[in-house]
Amino acid sequence: MTVGSTLRIALLITDSPIAEVVKRHGDYQCMFTRCLQLAGQSLYPPVHVETEAFDVGPEGPGNYPEDPSAYHALLITGSKASSYENIPWINRLVSYVQATTTHYPQTKWLGICFGHQIIARAFGTPVKANSLGWELGNYDIRLSELGRELLGQNRSTMKLLQLHRDIVTGCPEGFSVLGSTSMCSNHGMVKGNQILTIQGHPEYTNDAIAMVAKVREEAGIIPPKVVAKCLETITDNNDSLWFSTKMVEFVLGRLPKLLNY
Repeated sequence: MTVGSTLRIALLITDSPIAEVVKRHGDYQCMFTRCLQLAGQSLYPPVHVETEAFDVGPEGPGNYPEDPSAYHALLITGSKASSYENIPWINRLVSYVQATTTHYPQTKWLGICFGHQIIARAFGTPVKANSLGWELGNYDIRLSELGRELLGQNRSTMKLLQLHRDIVTGCPEGFSVLGSTSMCSNHGMVKGNQILTIQGHPEYTNDAIAMVAKVREEAGIIPPKVVAKCLETITDNNDSLWFSTKMVEFVLGRLPKLLNY
């Protein structure tokens, strides 16, 4: 499938944001469509992005794209579920990634947070709860040499919003790590020109992360100290739009060819 002025991306929706976020920012299809379209319009020449949502989560019908080649990329969203769980809908998603990446190698993949972890699991790398706790709010990610080469930026870090406790424990064979923090050694990875993942949330806003943090604190899920630290960091600007443009450029095949990795 050739890329013209419109980029078609299938969103594999694995959850729904909390009600407060949906009311103000929309559901995951709205959030990803908005961030990808803004990214596409910021490029020269501009690229229009269209999305189609497939609810593959625990409450959805489990409908997957029948023909992945009809899309330039498939994107797995975040989820409050743990990607290492041995339950039917997660196992099916892992199997779909394994089959589709094999049989449709020209279709690109993007994985966000839970999606990043699912792709790692599909390629044989375990995911677990982080014994160091949560990463919540804006975090500086130290870019690897490959990360700096791929993203084409004369910088050593990028700042993205985080909302996770689970982590990928290593790097699958054939992949390379984009960056890390002191709490998480794999904050994103790339496999050739086919798969790009990130542990952070470029689709979220500071406001949306604050809403989730407060709701989960009230529910006793996230400790108050972690939430307090999060609220301090979300006054900062971050690189969400910048990284979103890199995702679009990756799908377009405009990022550097990583021949040495």
